[in-house]
Amino acid sequence: MNRSARPLLPYPGMRKMVITLLLGTVAAPAVASGQFTARKILISNDATAIRATEGGGKGKTIVEVPVTKKPRVLRAVPASLAGIFEDAGRLYSLDPLLLAAVARQESRFQTRAVSPAGARGVMQLMPRTAASLGVTDSFDPRQNILGGAKYLRMLLDQFRGDVSLSLAAYNAGPGAVRKHGGIPPYRETKAYVAAITRDYEQAR
Repeated sequence: MNRSARPLLPYPGMRKMVITLLLGTVAAPAVASGQFTARKILISNDATAIRATEGGGKGKTIVEVPVTKKPRVLRAVPASLAGIFEDAGRLYSLDPLLLAAVARQESRFQTRAVSPAGARGVMQLMPRTAASLGVTDSFDPRQNILGGAKYLRMLLDQFRGDVSLSLAAYNAGPGAVRKHGGIPPYRETKAYVAAITRDYEQAR
């Protein structure tokens, strides 16, 4: 991620709470006295806290809110691929962490991985599946990840948003899921769904 583009308050659900707290703390004394004096307030954050400082960066800290929630990160995602997962997530309304968890299980993020069955690239797309998704080069990480995201979106729509069934279908095929009325009783598929679910839940 481009550090210059990092949001000021990067943790989900905190923006409204922090801004409300800061405004309430700064404005309350002035409102109570019936007076208001404009003051220069700098709001900043680092890995440990979000702060409101009067008079600029070296002024008096008025409010400090500790940051306790860890950022959403999936282990071992290469920096060169992180932005692609974000783009694919936005394009297909998927959590990038879920996509990255699938990629980690499929290929360990190896862009030129080829399975014994012939699946290729980061998201391990079979040639026929890749062609149906509009992927012309499965070894191009952007094409491959976007293709895998599109396929996962299709499976989620097909299985009414059920993540476990969609992951099972990604591994064993949607026909196998329909045939067995759920996750197929294949050791590989059950382990696959469990591993991705574990990684995803830990990252969330």
